[in-house]
Amino acid sequence: MDNHGAGDQVSVTVHDYEGTGTPTDSDGDSSPSLSCPELFREFVVDKKLPPDQIDKTEFGVIQKLFQDVEALYGEGTDVVAVSQIFVPQVRLEYFLSFRKAVEARRGGDANVQYGWYGGSVAEISDVLRYGFGRCGYFVKGFSHGVGVYLSPANLPIDSVLRVKEDENGIRHMLLCRIILGKTETIPAGSEQLYPSSTDFDSGVDNPLMPRNYIIWSAYMNSHILPISVISFKTPPSLTDKIDRSELIRRLRSFAGDEVLISAVKLCRDERV
Repeated sequence: MDNHGAGDQVSVTVHDYEGTGTPTDSDGDSSPSLSCPELFREFVVDKKLPPDQIDKTEFGVIQKLFQDVEALYGEGTDVVAVSQIFVPQVRLEYFLSFRKAVEARRGGDANVQYGWYGGSVAEISDVLRYGFGRCGYFVKGFSHGVGVYLSPANLPIDSVLRVKEDENGIRHMLLCRIILGKTETIPAGSEQLYPSSTDFDSGVDNPLMPRNYIIWSAYMNSHILPISVISFKTPPSLTDKIDRSELIRRLRSFAGDEVLISAVKLCRDERV
């Protein structure tokens, strides 16, 4: 159940973060963050938010992301920017109208959660400009249905592994609010495209500890609201510093064998 009201607000700010993941002090200057990637500049408002006004739940979600990223890639991972997206009022009202509709169907609980979406800078730019236009990578015999895949706030690793560096070696992820409603478990290998019945709104790969939320294509622009772009840079010459065996050890240590298998198959079939 979602008890947080962040989904009812329009996020319009750009934060600068130091390498430690702590927000810097703001002097009220309304100039844009120099760290904000130029490709995303048109989607954010050039305004900084003082640390005491930063949403604590959202900040905790972002901290968890960078803990996992550093566990995977090692020390030296730097936060380049946390750029909160300007959400037009009409877009926000569209999202909230579907939230209310799901609440009405599900006994007052729309099950709104935070979720991570990873991809290339071009994919993220297209999502911010046009909305979601396609489902995620589908791997026959492995994927849990055909939809947009997002990772839960407490287990972002699958989305981290889908991220691709831009020409400057920076990686970008979208933090979103998601209307999950009532979820159903989608088994690996399923080619399901829609809810199996009107009793369900979205899918998960595991009912107890999901690694992926599956939002069906019919709902991908009504049930997902991007709120922030998170940009980070991993240590230089990463491929020289971490060999295959070390990467496997790190993945297994904090994510388990199931995520490791997922990562191997994702890397093998990411162009499918």
